[in-house]
Amino acid sequence: MKTNWKAWSPFQSPEVHEICAHLTAAEHARLLAESKRRGLEIGFFMAGPLGMIFGLLVWSFQVGLILLLAYSIYFVVVALPRIRAMRRHSLELLCDTEWARSKGYTTDRLKLMTSPWAR
Repeated sequence: MKTNWKAWSPFQSPEVHEICAHLTAAEHARLLAESKRRGLEIGFFMAGPLGMIFGLLVWSFQVGLILLLAYSIYFVVVALPRIRAMRRHSLELLCDTEWARSKGYTTDRLKLMTSPWAR
């Protein structure tokens, strides 16, 4: 099995590994563009505010704690559904590849990740 280092992830499931090994150039470019967009979105809407909150904890512990509580609510209400939507979209993109369609992969049957210690 050939490893595609451009689409490799340490917890990638064997099915996703196979799909990535058989990507066409156009499919690979589309997945890469989506990954970049999602990375920016995660950084801007989730990691950025959290970093600012931890910075404020140093400046004012009380203000930092209040903002941390507000971020917790924001995460549950806004960020978690957004992360789930990103995951669902990733599954759709992978299942929409030519090789995955030929093998009959569907979004409800494909696992994105596996944990190495679960074997």
